[in-house]
Amino acid sequence: MALFLGGVTTLVIAALPVLRGYRFYGQSDSLTHLGWVQDLGTERLSFLEFFYPGTHTISVFFAETFALSYEAAALLMIVTIAGLFLLFVPLAARALTGDRRSTVIAAFSGFLFLPITNVSGGMMYHTFSLGVLFFPLVLFLIIRSLYEPTSTGIGPFRISSNAIVLFLSGVALLFFHPQITLNLLILLGAINVLYVYVWLRSSDATGVLSPNALVFVALVGAWIIWISQFPTALVVGENVVDAIQEMYYGTGEVGRTVETQGQSAAAVGGSIPELFFKLFFVGSIYTTIAIAVVIASFLKWGTIDSKTRSITLYVGFATAILTPFFIAHFLGDVSHLFFRHVSFGLVLSTVFGAIGLFWMSSVLGEQFSKPSVRTLGISLLAIGLLVSLIVVFPSPYIYQQNHHVSDYEYDGYASAFEHHDEALGFSGVRSSPHRYSDALVAGERPGLEGAITDEELRANPALARDTDFYLPIAKSDRDREVIAYRELRYSETSIDGLEGMEGVHRIQTNGEFTLYYVSGETFQSEAPGD
Repeated sequence: MALFLGGVTTLVIAALPVLRGYRFYGQSDSLTHLGWVQDLGTERLSFLEFFYPGTHTISVFFAETFALSYEAAALLMIVTIAGLFLLFVPLAARALTGDRRSTVIAAFSGFLFLPITNVSGGMMYHTFSLGVLFFPLVLFLIIRSLYEPTSTGIGPFRISSNAIVLFLSGVALLFFHPQITLNLLILLGAINVLYVYVWLRSSDATGVLSPNALVFVALVGAWIIWISQFPTALVVGENVVDAIQEMYYGTGEVGRTVETQGQSAAAVGGSIPELFFKLFFVGSIYTTIAIAVVIASFLKWGTIDSKTRSITLYVGFATAILTPFFIAHFLGDVSHLFFRHVSFGLVLSTVFGAIGLFWMSSVLGEQFSKPSVRTLGISLLAIGLLVSLIVVFPSPYIYQQNHHVSDYEYDGYASAFEHHDEALGFSGVRSSPHRYSDALVAGERPGLEGAITDEELRANPALARDTDFYLPIAKSDRDREVIAYRELRYSETSIDGLEGMEGVHRIQTNGEFTLYYVSGETFQSEAPGD
């Protein structure tokens, strides 16, 4: 009952945008993905025509099956995948140890949602983040494949019913995001290398485990076939190689994104240590425990059974191989991708950290009374839940905006795009409204101007361009700049001062969205001295 209530409560938190009746949630990449969902559902786009169609196909399926809007179907898809995460984290631990107590600890560890850091992605329509939440299902199948009896094959080339499901799940992950599938391939490849090494050198317990090498080979083939259709998929790999070369020759930078974010946080009164504590403190504890579990398995400490020790060593070795690949993404222009891989690693930390907590509770239970150990464990998990779940969604607590897309804002942009003069473009605060045009415009996108600056707002937007243009200002823009970012780039005075400014005409408003027509060309031609 505790697991059921805990799981439902945590899933309710993940489903807050749905339960609160949000039109949509996610104001950046998510809006672009929403546009692709609609394109796929209306057959303007084919499954084979874009890079990661998995989540989009699920969203269309939900929309057609349950007669939902595409916005609601996309939000339901996110909640469903979050539910898979909550289900398969404890199942992976159960498959590893076979002990119900470890399952309970892993379940509550899953409730922490450690991979959701909001540094790169989050609990919104972000395909890599959704792939990370889907990964525990694949990890569960990997763990089962490492000891499940095989039906056919010789040596490392074996196959089983579990292997078939593992392959299909790997293909599903490929359609979620090929980049996270590459992580899976490195993980499986390292497991197979270790297996072959042990198989050739000794008859240790690890040698009887089946690595399902055929699954690895098949997934590599599927990955190559899929990404070969999209030349842009190789750009990230080229950028990583370039970043490594720049570091080798002394011209590159380490953690450029972290440095930039640190400067921005400092400008609004925050700091890197503060943000690390809020976002990664609990995850770092689990990671430390998970590393200790691998070391203990290697040194054969404690009363670890051979199956659990062997699987832990396999996955631990594979993770060690993955680590340099992750670190390479901390360099140069690709440093913003590093935290995606941190989220991937935190899935492994969640499962194996929970195993470590289970072993620690068993040891402490022999030294102290079980009720006191249980009370201590519950207290620590309760603190961890509070610290972790409070940052599942962005907020000023972590100096980020909330990504709620309200009915008023969504409809405001829809009306603006529908009735605009096609000869004029749209500007915006911090960025142009290109994400909303992706979500709302089915055909040719409207013209987009560069973002208008705070200085241009203060001076008069009509002086910023040589042509007339539209300037949409949403309530979320104002809240983001004034509340979340504490007037770092735009001041409250600059945004509110648009009303009544010469050459700036309010032509549409609904309370949360206002569209201004800026007479740049006309105003400048009539200005004194021209």
